[in-house]
Amino acid sequence: MDTIKLNYPIVATCLLAICLIFFAYGCPEQTNSMIDPSRKVGIQELQGEMELLISKYDTRVQDLESQQKIKDIIFGTSISFMSSGTVDPNALIRDIAAAYGLLSGSQLAAKKYTTRKKRKATGETPVP
Repeated sequence: MDTIKLNYPIVATCLLAICLIFFAYGCPEQTNSMIDPSRKVGIQELQGEMELLISKYDTRVQDLESQQKIKDIIFGTSISFMSSGTVDPNALIRDIAAAYGLLSGSQLAAKKYTTRKKRKATGETPVP
């Protein structure tokens, strides 16, 4: 007992160091998930969720941009028709083709996104 009293600072420091080591190795850093806040995730899972959210964001922005381009095409054709009173067949065909291209492109991007999401969920390597 006298030895512990004499070496109290060393014993207390050693006990504190042992407790800190157990805490550091036994408690991994975790935070709430961005997708499901009731679930705790580590840094790697959080980075995966961030990539998923960024790809969702990019897909939705592309969809909004294609919708805006279709509106611009429709309004541009309408304005040219109203200002001239005649329909330009070349412009009409060009506008229909552009609208079709934008729609098929956005559908292709959505299909690619869902395929990538399914592959990630099953553990397959995603195709770029």
